Amino acid sequence: MSTPDLPPELWLEILSYLPRTYIYKMMGLNRLLFELAMQDKYEEIRLISDDKNMLNTFEQLRHDNISRLVRRLYLRPAFLPGIDEPENMEEDDDSSLVTSFSWLSMFSSKDKPHRSTNETAHRILIAAGKALPKCQNLREIVIIIYDHVITNSFQTFLSSLWRSIGDGIQKLTVATTLIKIPKLLKYISEHAQRLPHLESLDITIVNSRFPIEQDTELIAARALVNAIQGFKGTLEHLTLSSVAQYDFSPLFKQLGNLPKLRKLELWFILCRTTLSNGQTLVDFLRANQDNLEHLVLRPRPRFETFLFAQDTLRDWVLQDFPNVASLPRLKTLDLGHKYTGHISSYIPPWNSSENPDHLPTLPSFLPQLQSLKLTNTAFSLKGVNHVLEAVGGQISSLQIHVWSFSPGILSLLVTKAPNLASLHLTYDSLDAKDELTDVPRSSASPAMDNIYLIIKARRYPKWPLEYLRIGSKKSCGECHPDTYLANTIVEALSREIVVDSNYVCFCDGRFRMPGLSSLSDL
Repeated sequence: MSTPDLPPELWLEILSYLPRTYIYKMMGLNRLLFELAMQDKYEEIRLISDDKNMLNTFEQLRHDNISRLVRRLYLRPAFLPGIDEPENMEEDDDSSLVTSFSWLSMFSSKDKPHRSTNETAHRILIAAGKALPKCQNLREIVIIIYDHVITNSFQTFLSSLWRSIGDGIQKLTVATTLIKIPKLLKYISEHAQRLPHLESLDITIVNSRFPIEQDTELIAARALVNAIQGFKGTLEHLTLSSVAQYDFSPLFKQLGNLPKLRKLELWFILCRTTLSNGQTLVDFLRANQDNLEHLVLRPRPRFETFLFAQDTLRDWVLQDFPNVASLPRLKTLDLGHKYTGHISSYIPPWNSSENPDHLPTLPSFLPQLQSLKLTNTAFSLKGVNHVLEAVGGQISSLQIHVWSFSPGILSLLVTKAPNLASLHLTYDSLDAKDELTDVPRSSASPAMDNIYLIIKARRYPKWPLEYLRIGSKKSCGECHPDTYLANTIVEALSREIVVDSNYVCFCDGRFRMPGLSSLSDL
């Protein structure tokens, strides 16, 4: 007698507690686990090396049941020659060459390690060019090239890629150096017509090991403008990120209107070096005021780097941003600036000068603002009060970080954010003191030292909160949900709401598998 299988939801729950590799050990149990394992293996194809394993992967893509699983292509061709290497370098036998790292060979296998040559690179690009056209569900391409030569064979490969599967590409991500931007983006611009459905363009500028010429920035600006405007008929999401000392002002000055643009993300240290003229960004926002709905301004590139100047984003937000006059369709504003304007600055929560003006009066030029995210500043009760006054009580979604969460902050949110439906709050510590009632600790009862008892004693039945994620912000940078505190707040609301207690980091010991859990942000 056969045993009935578990529902898919239970299998997904079981897998969320297991290391990712377990899906391959369990793939023979039923069809669901087999398909999940195959999806995990082939959903992203990473073309980095030109070895036998990569060739075998492309051989597998000839089968329709496998090629249909591919959604993302990651191109980081490490086999391309470096800028300071001869492009036509031939393979030679250097096994007898003694170097300071020769002793490492004792730890390697007896097999001779793979070495890239023009021949092996050419072979892998041909194999990829033949196999990838069968991936008709491919939707995203990532191209990462730093200090490597963009060879003729690689250009031919990209050209064939656009011709064969360009119609399905919806997102293109490019990470390269300032020196490489003119050539790489110029080549992409020339094939813009091959990508008629491109909706998202993500460009990251990184530093190079080699010095740049005097006119490199201007040439790069023209290439960026041509690439972005080449997709202006379909582009809905534009992301610009930089860890280089590159001035974006000429770019914003020339971009003009992008009629389909809905979301703009800027990830770079805003200072005189990166934005010599703040009015150019104001003018660009104004040119797209009729379509822009989501704005992200984060002065932290999306990976670690040394800061080269003081961040002035806060000054721009307070002084220049209101000059946009109006962004009538903007619904989400995501700001990441620190209130002191410097990453190393620290103001303790008891300091009387804490949290100076952080925001202008937003409803005056953002009449449809619904969601506000403030992620890099730790606010006190005074700071939270300033933020809520700046938004005028109109927002329905708030993400914020506070020095110390207390009953007073909760009461303040209920009072000054009467339309809040979604709250994502992180804290450094908990404090039972109610700053709003200002009850002295000496006269308080022992129960007043327990934040949970204080909140449980209150009721906020009219507050329309529907979603709550609350917890401490740990060294991983993510929220560690406090389920007990969340349920205590739910009790004060006197009704059921959605409490998000899912970890999005790895601190709880689980290895999360993207795509398996509908609640995972990974």
